[in-house]
Amino acid sequence: MEPETGLVTEADLTPANTPDSEPAPDLIAQGETPCEIVADSAYGSEPLLQTFEEAGHSTVIKPNTRKPRIKDRYHRDDFMINTGGRTVTCPARHTARIRPGNTASFSKRCNGCPLRARCTTAKPGRIIVVDEYHDHREANKARFRDNPDTYRTYRPPVERTIAWLTRGKARRVPYRGLQHNRQWLTTRAASINLQRLINLGLTHTTAGWATNPT
Repeated sequence: MEPETGLVTEADLTPANTPDSEPAPDLIAQGETPCEIVADSAYGSEPLLQTFEEAGHSTVIKPNTRKPRIKDRYHRDDFMINTGGRTVTCPARHTARIRPGNTASFSKRCNGCPLRARCTTAKPGRIIVVDEYHDHREANKARFRDNPDTYRTYRPPVERTIAWLTRGKARRVPYRGLQHNRQWLTTRAASINLQRLINLGLTHTTAGWATNPT
């Protein structure tokens, strides 16, 4: 969806048990130029973030944040992870190397550390796993943190368009079978777009079709 106008640019219909993120790359790939993708956390999976970045897109996607299981414990985000230097630094300023298995172990450094009680109860000490998607995840977090108005401004229009698409009896698909309902959805999206263009002041001039949004 193009958020400033509310126009649906691509649509697909999937079985109800399909994750929202699964059809996203194909829908975005329909465009020829890189774009800024604003979406909620359903589209924040690490492989999808990597796919978007590799395609040249910029993401402002609400991060999937995991809170510590125990209150006031140190979270993974409290550790400074340097994938280039292959090191991880803990809140107590101890630094551990990222080993070939993509783990950084603070086992010996945890012994006698005054912050251990807030960090881990595991006998071997704290272990941080640094996966292949770390840099993509952190880059998206930074963009989301630095652009709070972008998400707050553009998400409501998306929800509004979804409300238009599912209004009334359209909350249920009318046919049996995926292909028939895909065709129905495409037609409904086109009709919603036409109504939206009329509301934007669609008119025909000597130069062609034009809108006059207010």
